[in-house]
Amino acid sequence: MSEVQFKLATKEDLPFIVSVYNQTIASHIVTASLQPVTVEQRLPWFKAHKPDAHPIWVAWLDDKRAGWVSLSPYHPRAAYHITSEISIYIDRQFQHLGLGTKMVQYAEQKAPSLEIKNIVW
Repeated sequence: MSEVQFKLATKEDLPFIVSVYNQTIASHIVTASLQPVTVEQRLPWFKAHKPDAHPIWVAWLDDKRAGWVSLSPYHPRAAYHITSEISIYIDRQFQHLGLGTKMVQYAEQKAPSLEIKNIVW
């Protein structure tokens, strides 16, 4: 596998993020959503993710978007501010290449600079 590049997600990445998310709905394994979502529906979620606290990164492989990983607040109680929930979604054409492992490793590497000590699934 080529080297994976990670870039902070921008609003221009949101259609890709939604598309990959929607790919997983039919399996009922990865997400609890039962119906595909729209870019408009995911915009508030996207805006709630801040690069300096709870970022979304797009993984690039061979100059193509391959998936995305996000760190989200785990619980609103103050004591959980050091805990984040990780979400990983990989485009079908890039699955089974070890990309998920690299995405987790990247999030774990970045967590201390975000003052995150715990990552949960």
